[in-house]
Amino acid sequence: MDLRVGSGDDEPAMRRLMHPYRNAFLPGSLMEYEVRVAEVDGEVVGFVGWRGSRILALYVAEAWRGRREVGTALLAEAESAIRRKDFKEIRVMVDADASPAQRFYLRHDYEPQQGRDHEDFVWMTKRL
Repeated sequence: MDLRVGSGDDEPAMRRLMHPYRNAFLPGSLMEYEVRVAEVDGEVVGFVGWRGSRILALYVAEAWRGRREVGTALLAEAESAIRRKDFKEIRVMVDADASPAQRFYLRHDYEPQQGRDHEDFVWMTKRL
């Protein structure tokens, strides 16, 4: 698996990864964010996108879920970049019904926050 900076050429593959999910709401071009893609044998199998200290998207292809190296590597890449910009906290909004996603972030030391901006989502944060 290779991690690399995402490009406009990756956007169709990234949108296909997002398509099945109701919270796939990123407007406009995904290239407006900092993006890293995970690639295996020339195929995009996951990506992470962030702006500032907020992770806006982290998607892994169904066939690659449960193989912790993909999601974990993408998350580590985003966290490292965010940390280098001297942010003290990372935030991510997770679908309230997405227990596997919540468990993923809990395993990586994120904590759910009290209160919600929207009933369908839970904010999770990690102190750096």
